Amino acid sequence: MTLAEYARHRGCRPKAVEEAILAGRITRSATGGVDDAEVADREWEANTDPEGRKERKKRDESVDAAAGAQKFKTVAEARSAHAQGFDVERLGKLSFADAKAIEKNIEAKLKLVELEELEGKLVRRQSVMDDVSKLCRISRDHLLNLPVRIAAQVIALTELADVEAAISEEITAVLEEMADRLERVAQGDPQ
Repeated sequence: MTLAEYARHRGCRPKAVEEAILAGRITRSATGGVDDAEVADREWEANTDPEGRKERKKRDESVDAAAGAQKFKTVAEARSAHAQGFDVERLGKLSFADAKAIEKNIEAKLKLVELEELEGKLVRRQSVMDDVSKLCRISRDHLLNLPVRIAAQVIALTELADVEAAISEEITAVLEEMADRLERVAQGDPQ
């Protein structure tokens, strides 16, 4: 019987059988295996100290989970650092595996951008620039029209308090109108 067959017979690993042969607890046959399993079992039992056997300690699962998380973090950081340090001049010198990894990294980043855009966490730059431009134009128009709208009212007033009140009312009206228009633009109203 081979060492692997004897290990199955004993219910142990083949390595344990090899260790028992090297330690002299059982004898190997001339063919390299075990001739008689019963004799080998008796030798095993007689030459193995039951007190000397080490009981395996079970590993704490939280340690395994932490080690796995650390390994994942380390691999992710390594890939990120590799991608960040990418040099375009090396393109001709890249291995196929590196080129494929870069391609997959770029695809993943694009998919992430698409996902964030669909979730509303990300907006296109040109869209924001257009909205800001529109808001600035609306604000400018309202502020430039303020003197024209208020001049006729102020010229007829003689009391300083009345002039201040008229200007204040007109500024408040302009700001409220601007706020309404800005809110409509923010909600997507083209006007």
